[in-house]
Amino acid sequence: MDALTPVVCRTLTIQFVPSRRLRAAFSLVELILVLALISILVTLSIPLMHNITRGNSLTRAGQTVGDQLALARQEAAGRNRPVQVRFIKFPTGATGYRGMQLWAPSPTNITVFAPISRIAILPEGVVLARTSQLSPLLTSASVVDKSETFPGIGPVTYCAFRFRPGGSTDLAFSSVNNFVTVVYAKDEAAETPPANYFAVQVDPVNGRTRLFQP
Repeated sequence: MDALTPVVCRTLTIQFVPSRRLRAAFSLVELILVLALISILVTLSIPLMHNITRGNSLTRAGQTVGDQLALARQEAAGRNRPVQVRFIKFPTGATGYRGMQLWAPSPTNITVFAPISRIAILPEGVVLARTSQLSPLLTSASVVDKSETFPGIGPVTYCAFRFRPGGSTDLAFSSVNNFVTVVYAKDEAAETPPANYFAVQVDPVNGRTRLFQP
């Protein structure tokens, strides 16, 4: 018979050591440093966001002017009658032109004009330059600085020109007096192009518009 082999029993002790990741936590000093860093980043980004917003406003304003001119040309062809584009200077706020509206003669009386669109208002802080160097279209238009009472607004000053049914305009046949420039309100009296602007040119022969932004 085989001899019995003694069995030795040992007790295995397992000690749980918490993971460093589980034990890690932000201290008060670390939280303060993180909040300070976030505050610095936000402060630095505010001017950048402001410039982006201003740039977007200028672009939207230029596109609004171009869209209104294209709509006027389309309406003149579709209605087979002249459509007048009015650039509006409101009685309060910036002294530049900030609004546009389309007017057309009555079907029964071609001497009486009435609005055929809502007033398109440029974004706050953006206007059309009012100098002949940057917006010669305003000073060479068929109607210049006329005062009239507009429905729902009251007395305003406006300049205007017309699109004919064939697509042409009543502007002079010149390449130097058929554009307007959209600028920030602080630059409305500038005689040379500012750092940021949006120019819209109208071809007096076919009425097509061209947009330019540096």
